[in-house]
Order: sequence, then C-alpha cells, then structure tokens
Amino acid sequence: MKNCEKLAQGSLKFCFGCEGFPCARLSHLDERYRTKYATSPIKNLTTIKAVGIRKFVASENQKWACPQCGSLLSMHIPQCRSCGYTWHR
Repeated sequence: MKNCEKLAQGSLKFCFGCEGFPCARLSHLDERYRTKYATSPIKNLTTIKAVGIRKFVASENQKWACPQCGSLLSMHIPQCRSCGYTWHR
C-alpha cells in the first residue's frame, strides 16, 4: 500500500502481517481491482502467506504469460506489448 506507515517504516514486509489486515484502504483497493481487473489483492496476499512469495510469483508468471509469444501480460492493458495479442479479462 502506497501510503501505509508500517510498510514505509519497514516494520512489515506484507500487509497480511498487520493486525489490521485487511485495512479499510486495502479493502477499498480490493473492491476496485475485483471490479475492474477481476483480481483480488487480498486474495493474492492470503495466497502469498499460505504458499510463499516464490510459488506465488511462479504461478502468476504462468497465469499472465501471453499465449502467443510468452511475454508477460499486464492486467491493466488488455493487449500484449510484444506481439499485440488481445486478451479479455
């Protein structure tokens, strides 16, 4: 979270380590991302807590690989920047 004091101070590495998880700010972001991008930051953080960051990133790299060229897709842009493949959320 961009404006979280605990993350900025370095006392937390991930939001799930906070006693207030999920906070109102994260819940608001989660609602927006679920609606706009069909993904949940809260679910992602829960998964990271359960399986670890390395397994989570490996899974996301597979999930977001362009089916045509293998480049990494962005959830924010529904078109591959490398080959132009258009995907749907």
